[in-house]
Amino acid sequence: MVAMMMLSLMLTLAATSPEAIAPQTGQSVDVFPETFHGEWAQYPIACGTGDNDDRLIITDRKARFYESEGQLISAVWLDDGQLKTVMTMDEQGDIWQDTSVWRLSPDGQTLTKVLDDGDGYERQRCPSPREAPPA
Repeated sequence: MVAMMMLSLMLTLAATSPEAIAPQTGQSVDVFPETFHGEWAQYPIACGTGDNDDRLIITDRKARFYESEGQLISAVWLDDGQLKTVMTMDEQGDIWQDTSVWRLSPDGQTLTKVLDDGDGYERQRCPSPREAPPA
């Protein structure tokens, strides 16, 4: 009986975790959602190489591009499920503020930076790093 109650409580908590709750329009977040985390590249063959100039790595509060890095200042969910971010960018000592809109595909495998003209720059999710082969 106690085990069933514990299981019920755990399932309730899991169902109400921040990642399980759909984002609400206007909801502010102070970190990139976990669904955005990871390495992204325009061409999956370039994943894990570090040689591609379209590489993007997203963690809780950072977006690392090929030659620049953005520190997340704020983010807010828009009414169409897109995430609007404000970041302090640093590229070899040049610092500026960037506002961007990001869209994640329903399957979580394509991340689009929405451009001002409505078009987007798409990157594909890279697979998790592979384990090193045995020596």
